[in-house]
Amino acid sequence: ARKATGSASGSSPLNLGNAKQGVKEKTEAESSDSGSWVLPSVDKDVGEYYAGRAPNYAWVQTSETLYLFTRLPEVEAEAEADGPNVTLELQQEGTIVRLIVHGNAILNGRLAHQIKPGEQIWMVEEAADGKDYVVCELDKLTPGINWASVMEPEVEATADYSHAVVEMPEILSEEEEKLVGETIEHLQKSHRILAPVEGRAAAFGDVLTVDMQGYELQSDGSRGEPLEIGSATGLEVELGAGGLSRKVEASLEGIAVGETRDVEVTLGQRAGGLGGTAIICAVTCQELKEQQLPELTDDFAQMIKRQDLFKQAGTAEGIPEEEEGSAEKFTLADLRAEITQEVRQVAQTQSNTNVDTQLQSHLRQKIKVTCNWADLGSQEAVLDEELAVRARFVAEREGLMPLID
Repeated sequence: ARKATGSASGSSPLNLGNAKQGVKEKTEAESSDSGSWVLPSVDKDVGEYYAGRAPNYAWVQTSETLYLFTRLPEVEAEAEADGPNVTLELQQEGTIVRLIVHGNAILNGRLAHQIKPGEQIWMVEEAADGKDYVVCELDKLTPGINWASVMEPEVEATADYSHAVVEMPEILSEEEEKLVGETIEHLQKSHRILAPVEGRAAAFGDVLTVDMQGYELQSDGSRGEPLEIGSATGLEVELGAGGLSRKVEASLEGIAVGETRDVEVTLGQRAGGLGGTAIICAVTCQELKEQQLPELTDDFAQMIKRQDLFKQAGTAEGIPEEEEGSAEKFTLADLRAEITQEVRQVAQTQSNTNVDTQLQSHLRQKIKVTCNWADLGSQEAVLDEELAVRARFVAEREGLMPLID
C-alpha cells in the first residue's frame, strides 16, 4: 500500500537536527541487512535485468527505470505525524544522487550511469511483511543499459601499476616440429584402413575389439560374483592410445583372438559408491586389426586439401579466391607449411592469453576496486566487471581513452 509520495520538486525539506530526534533505536542488522528484506512489488518486468542488495538499500530495474528501496525507520508518533522526511536529489545532469531518509544518508555520490534529472520520484510502500520502504523511481537516460551497480565503483591505485613484468612463453623449434608431426599423424589415422591380422598376437598400435566383464575380487585374487560395472561388449581399443588405463592396455599386449585375460583394476570416482574398489576385469579379444596408414605423398596432401576446401565451401565465407583450384598443385611440403603456420598461430594465441592473464593479475594487485555489485550470476562475471573498471581507470589516468573502442 502506498502511504506517501514525493518528487524532484516535492521532497520533504531536510532538517538534520530534528530528523534524528524521534527515530526509534534499531539494531545495525535491522537497518542495513538488505539481504533479509522483503521488498515491495513494483509490478514491472524486472526478470531480464540485474538486481542487487547493498548495505542500507536494494534495487531492481527494467529497461527504462531503476527502482531503489530503503527501509523506512520507525519513528515516534510525534515525528510520524509530520510524514516521512526524505530528500531525493539528482545533481550534475543526473550523474550524482543524494538520498537521505530521516537524516540517514543512504546514497550520496556518483551513479554508475546517468539518470534523467527532474523526473525522479519517491513513495512509501508497505511490503508483504508489513514493513514500510521508501521506493525511488529513477528513469535511465539511456534505456536498455543493464546496471551492474547503482553507484560508480570506487577505484584506488594502491601501488605503482606502470611497470608490469610479464613472461612471454615461446614455442621451441623442437616442440613445433613435434606438434607438426603429431598433426600429420592424426591426419593419417583419420584416413586409416583397419586390416584383419592373422598369424600373430596383438602389438601396440593394433586395434582390438574386446568384450569386458567385471567381477568381485576375492581375497585369494580369484573372480567373485559378476558385476554390471566394468563390463562392456564390442569395445574398440587402440593399444597405446590411452583409451583404457595403462595397466589394462599393457596386459593386452600379446593377446590372441579368442583369448581372455584377467586384469586387476581399481575403480575410479565415476563408479560412485564403488570408487576406489579393486575388481577383476576379464577382457576377451574378439577381433584384432592393424592400422594401415596412407603414405605421406603429394597425393595424400592433395586429398587433405580438397577436404579442407570442401568444408570451407559450406561456410558463409566460402573458399577464398586465392585458394580456388589450389588442391591440384598442393604438395606434401605445402601441407607441412600450412600446419606449421597453424601451430604458430595457436602458440601465439596461447601466448597472448597468457600475457593477458598476467596483466590482469598485475592490475588486481595494484588497483583496488570497491563496489556493491548486483547479483551477476557468477564470481567470474564480477571479476570481468572489475577488470573493465580497472582498465578504464588506467586508460583515463594515462590519456588512453581515445584508443579504446
